[in-house]
Amino acid sequence: MCLHVVLQQLPFFHIRQHANRGRGHSSYLSKTICEELVTLMGHKVLDVIKQEILKSRYFSISVDSTPDITHTDQLTIIIRHVNMTNYEPVERFLKFILISSHTGQNLTDTLLQYLSEQNIDFTHCRGQTYDNASNMSGKYIGMQQILKNKNSLVNYIPCAGHSLNLVGQSAVDCCVEAVSYFGFLQRLYTFFEASTRRWRILLIHIEQKPHCLIPKHLSDTRWSARSDATEAVFQGYQQFHSALDEIAGDDSQNSDTQNQVNALAKRMDTIEVYIMCELWNDNLQRFNQCSKLLQSATIELTTAIGLLKSLAQFISDCREKFDIYEQKASDR
Repeated sequence: MCLHVVLQQLPFFHIRQHANRGRGHSSYLSKTICEELVTLMGHKVLDVIKQEILKSRYFSISVDSTPDITHTDQLTIIIRHVNMTNYEPVERFLKFILISSHTGQNLTDTLLQYLSEQNIDFTHCRGQTYDNASNMSGKYIGMQQILKNKNSLVNYIPCAGHSLNLVGQSAVDCCVEAVSYFGFLQRLYTFFEASTRRWRILLIHIEQKPHCLIPKHLSDTRWSARSDATEAVFQGYQQFHSALDEIAGDDSQNSDTQNQVNALAKRMDTIEVYIMCELWNDNLQRFNQCSKLLQSATIELTTAIGLLKSLAQFISDCREKFDIYEQKASDR
């Protein structure tokens, strides 16, 4: 048997031999021991990452703050450097740090204190990237400027993926029809999700068509969610409509449900909704592909520029395809 297979099987052998033996038998399976082992492994992984950073010498940083499920704000610290073994760029997550303030100065102080504690020399930093929030990207008191004042070689590059999300958000917000369409998608999801019975009816209809997706919840920050929501309705347009028809024909439904389902079904019967579904499905699929590529750890700046130019040209070409989308909606 190969050595790595034996090593993989050792935990199972240990559990079979020592589990549930009661007091007086050292099993090393208690929650305290397990937590201590996880902590030790975490320290070891961090030490290896620090050694890699010191070996490559130069690095760039990426940080972001977000509340967790307990509504506690945490600062995420990520370092990007070149792996000196294969000379490829790598991204390493280092730590979640609790924060009490989102000012650029406080975030800067928190980052620099952590780097100092880990003996990572900030003077070797050569790049920084964040989202477009003013406390991060501000040119006077934003985090990027404060860091640049401390190290003039730390060039700031806004997050391409986040910038693309902002462009998409602005494109929707400036178009009344687009806002109305995505509002309809959210109401459609909410209607089915609010009742287990309605959800079960929808799933029955969706299962009749291969590769048909379930409805998705929209998100203002993750545009992949809008892509998934649009694709689900686009692929299963008739299935969604037939599910609404079945619910509408159920006399046991209360008046509020009947009003909601009739309004949604009537909206789906309009050619405008189907045109928007065709249009946004094409655009968001391309948009989502570009966004995922921009988030790759190994992508180069020139490649990112080429992707954005290609996406801009694709969107521009869609302006001349209204007749095509209208014809598809008429033939549905």
